[in-house]
Amino acid sequence: MLCSDERKEAKQRMAQCKMTLQWLGFGLGLLWFQDAAAIITRDDVTDASYVVADADCPAVIDLFEPGDCLGTVLSAFLP
Repeated sequence: MLCSDERKEAKQRMAQCKMTLQWLGFGLGLLWFQDAAAIITRDDVTDASYVVADADCPAVIDLFEPGDCLGTVLSAFLP
């Protein structure tokens, strides 16, 4: 039979194991749910119809390098 000190120690170890498993589950969840890295297209539309000239969308701009990251300028700042 366990004395009261051993019971407390066992409860503390169980709490630590539970916390470790919770963090492990959280970390695995972050790995599982990642951002989508694709463009969804329709099969009845040609790929060329999804490509537009830069002048057609002046509010969408490259932030760092061309093709790196896109940003949107609010219409109040457009000429």
